[in-house]
Amino acid sequence: MEERRGLSVEQILVRHPGFDEGKTGVLGDSEERSPKYADKFLDKVKPLLVEPKVSKSAAGGAFTMLEEPKLMDLLNESSKTVQRHVRRCRTSLKQMNWAMTSLLAHKDSPWRGLEVKGSLAEHGCVKLLELMKSGMAVGKFSEVHEEEFAKLVDNLHRLYMDIFERRGQELLKAAIQAELNVIYLLPESGGRLPDGSRVLLQDLVARADLNGKAGKIASWDFALQRYTVEIEKEEKKKETEAPANPDMFGLGDVEEDEEDDTEKNQIELAVPKKLMVLPKNVLVDLNTPKKSLDSLVKDWNVWRKRPRSVSATQDAEAVAAALGPPLESMANFLQDAAQAVATGSATGRDGAELIADDTRQALSNARNLAAKLLGEEPQEPPKAPPLNEPAPALVPFESETVSQALKEAAEVAQASIELNKDKKEKKRSRSRKRRRKRSSSSSSSGKKKRKK
Repeated sequence: MEERRGLSVEQILVRHPGFDEGKTGVLGDSEERSPKYADKFLDKVKPLLVEPKVSKSAAGGAFTMLEEPKLMDLLNESSKTVQRHVRRCRTSLKQMNWAMTSLLAHKDSPWRGLEVKGSLAEHGCVKLLELMKSGMAVGKFSEVHEEEFAKLVDNLHRLYMDIFERRGQELLKAAIQAELNVIYLLPESGGRLPDGSRVLLQDLVARADLNGKAGKIASWDFALQRYTVEIEKEEKKKETEAPANPDMFGLGDVEEDEEDDTEKNQIELAVPKKLMVLPKNVLVDLNTPKKSLDSLVKDWNVWRKRPRSVSATQDAEAVAAALGPPLESMANFLQDAAQAVATGSATGRDGAELIADDTRQALSNARNLAAKLLGEEPQEPPKAPPLNEPAPALVPFESETVSQALKEAAEVAQASIELNKDKKEKKRSRSRKRRRKRSSSSSSSGKKKRKK
């Protein structure tokens, strides 16, 4: 697999086919790339590290590096074999280092902190291959060759251990994410299907011609209680026609062909891009999660069967006894989930209802075991997307400065209200006094006129 310079960061970072981390319930169809670079490096460096003159086998398929590897003997006896292995390591490192450099500034890079080790290993491969040319030409290798070979083996071994551990952690996280991507697609999930889920239209009466067509859920209308489904375009198949003699055609034949083409275009235009349907009119396509779980099972089994590096101070048998059973249990849980989803995909809606509980149980067991192996606390998955619009959450002010400012503003407003009341009362009292004076003056003037 060669690196492709035109790939975007998102395309390089794809962790697992079908699983888009962080998008609950959304399944993609992208080809995995970052894991492929790591897997290829692990496969290419393995023959060099498990060479009997470099390491010794241990319990559980593991290996332990020799304190004094016989690298000079290996160069003299199998120089072409060593050269072939180093070239393959160089190629895989070149591809992986290119991906590392592309994701250097990305926060989700699976190789964060390994860029320097990868560069040292690649540089060591290039340097050893150049030195081996002289040794192979003369037919004898010197201490310089042995020293460079020892440095390269050490760098490759360190990088192998780091990539091996990180690859296992990625697969454990993918097992946790698999539950979120599958359980909401099963019947009786307690909510609606997540946006982006692939479905098949069924039981449509007004548009029976659309039954069986595939699409993806774009949104959910809370008021109408309906899905908005984006219908997928069907690829046109080119019809192979037998060669015909133009002289045999008449004017009427050409016109009939044109009428047929017009009718086909009208039928194609009648298929809408989007359609609002009830929940009973969509059938979840379980084929996509089936493929994703099958791929996860395959990658997990490949990873756990790879040789693990065990130091000379460790008890290889104890390590194998401690890790063997849980790794095998994880494979069984994932396999059970994959088989259940495959059964549901093959039997339709009735089959999905039968396998729903078994699938949930298997994925729950895988999630709990994965969290335990990662040293994390297992967390229950969140509830499915709701059918009814949730009420807006009230966020109380917790800041003391904000509450104090609101309190002072309320006090100022209350004081201003009281001042306005006092002013109004004073105005009223003044107007009353004026009225009394006017009334008293008018009454006194009337009495004087009467006496006259």
